[in-house]
Amino acid sequence: FPVTILSQIYGDSDTGKSTLMLEAAAKCQQQDILPVLIIVEKKYREDRAKMMGLDTENAIINLNCRSVEDIFEFCDKILADVNKGRLPHDVMIFIDSLGNVNSREARKENKDGTVELKNIHQKNAKVISEHMRLMSDRVCDTRYETHNHYIGMVILNQMYESMTPSGIMKHQFRGGKQLKYTSSLQIKTSKVKELSAIVEGKTKTSGIVTGK
Repeated sequence: FPVTILSQIYGDSDTGKSTLMLEAAAKCQQQDILPVLIIVEKKYREDRAKMMGLDTENAIINLNCRSVEDIFEFCDKILADVNKGRLPHDVMIFIDSLGNVNSREARKENKDGTVELKNIHQKNAKVISEHMRLMSDRVCDTRYETHNHYIGMVILNQMYESMTPSGIMKHQFRGGKQLKYTSSLQIKTSKVKELSAIVEGKTKTSGIVTGK
């Protein structure tokens, strides 16, 4: 993935987005680029990341973001640390995935401890749109000579189906259209087929073939 731009990997669940991210993060380390992984995907496993070549001891991995705002506040801190020399590295930020969390505005905690979600897609889109305009500008600004280090950002995103007023089913990005408009590179993943083998008379699935 190019540095100094914002890229998006999008597609349905289980189409290889996280695998592509881990491969890219490992390649960053081979080029002396520090990978920063913000993981809200519940299927993340450190042993799998290591198996794919990622040196987790020499990466920043945040597993503690619980909202859209948490993600962008952490990104803002990384950008500030790079720009102010507190983190003197070229950096690639990976977010896996923006479609797995909701904004604080979309969550309402009731007195009995239950959580209620209201207007989830609209409120998420509003918060993401506001943050993405600023984040895109800050990432792209690092291409200029006034910055000592480059920063890139790769956002993984999911899609969902919605019905149009005319009754046509269509796929939409989680978080609205702003991420699409601010992404200089977009990669769509799709499942081509499953990899399987017969072991002791039973069919075992070992992975998938992904199309881009």
